[in-house]
Amino acid sequence: MGIAAGLYPSLMLASFKPVVVLKSKAAVHSKKSGLRKSLVIFQFATSVVLFVGTFVIYSQMQYIKNKNLGFNKDHVLVIKNVNDLGTKQFAFADAVKENANVLDASLSTGLPDYNLTANIYKKKGENNPYTLVTLPVDYNYLSTYQLKLEEGRFFSKNISSDTLSIILNEAAVKKLDYKNPLNSELLTTLGNENGATPLKIIGIVKDFHMQTLKYEIRPAALILLNTPEAYFLSVKISSNNIKRTIEYISNKWKEFGQVKPMEYSFFDDNFNELYKSEIQSEKVFTIFALLAIVIACLGLLGLTAFTAEQRKKEIGIRKVLGATVTNIVAMLSKEFLILIAAANVIAWPVSYYLMNKWLEDFAYKTEIGIGVFLISGLAVLVIALITISFQAVKAAISNPVNSIRYE
Repeated sequence: MGIAAGLYPSLMLASFKPVVVLKSKAAVHSKKSGLRKSLVIFQFATSVVLFVGTFVIYSQMQYIKNKNLGFNKDHVLVIKNVNDLGTKQFAFADAVKENANVLDASLSTGLPDYNLTANIYKKKGENNPYTLVTLPVDYNYLSTYQLKLEEGRFFSKNISSDTLSIILNEAAVKKLDYKNPLNSELLTTLGNENGATPLKIIGIVKDFHMQTLKYEIRPAALILLNTPEAYFLSVKISSNNIKRTIEYISNKWKEFGQVKPMEYSFFDDNFNELYKSEIQSEKVFTIFALLAIVIACLGLLGLTAFTAEQRKKEIGIRKVLGATVTNIVAMLSKEFLILIAAANVIAWPVSYYLMNKWLEDFAYKTEIGIGVFLISGLAVLVIALITISFQAVKAAISNPVNSIRYE
């Protein structure tokens, strides 16, 4: 765009004949006028495309941040590598919950966005294999992440048979084609190399996103974590004295014989890391859109000044005949505003196609409404109008005597 912006004036100045220039009769040929108009349309069409891209990416990121994920990720501190504690990990979780600012805590082998594994299951009496994401969790997983129980119940410490129970999400129920899933049995070889283990379905949780919104919700199964195999401890903390709460948990980590520092992060940070490339795209598009409009306006400013200079005698005569400043500004602005309107007509379908292609990466996405194009077009139009007005007003208020007198 920078090359295109400087190409026309450089070629035009290089083509001037010295005799014509010295006689102050430099004229704009129609073919050069066409090139000038094409450059204006190209520059502003590019600006509109970038503006639309910025708005769509921002809209998608807001959609991601505000969408109901099926669980609550706020104020969840994730402590990693709790498997280093071995058999002490359950005692460590209980010790952490003794703090008044700890609302809940849950051990698990995976998180809704990390370390997910799959396993093969079969319906009792059938031979068809079904692949389900399998997440071993403890008794507090439902309350810590505030999952919604649709039917049945969650795992209970008071029911010893829950070690042979399973909880499905809605997507798994749909995939398995269950009409009445509760108390049905699924067969799995998970944890049993000698044969299939029957697991009784005791509950159904509402679907929750276990991956980014680029993917459909996967059929999933929750089983009870009954051996010290957890990798994570998810701690739901209050917003009061967060620093002291983390210090308390860290001290408990040391008390349980851990020499290396406790590795932790907030679930929100992990979640944002999943969309790192999208966040970077949003920043890049914003910067490029601003650069594009600045370059386009610089070119428009120069072309407006050039046009005003070429028509200074006409402007002077019009003023003598009674034309107002508003009339002169409208006359000089009209041509360029038509070109900018044409740029919008070209840019809208192009930007719609490009951003639709970008959104195809997401299974769950925002809609591209007409408002995005109207706002982008209006923003570019207002900026251009301000740029044009600067030179147009300057030409309109000049003394007509200086422009129409005989040289």
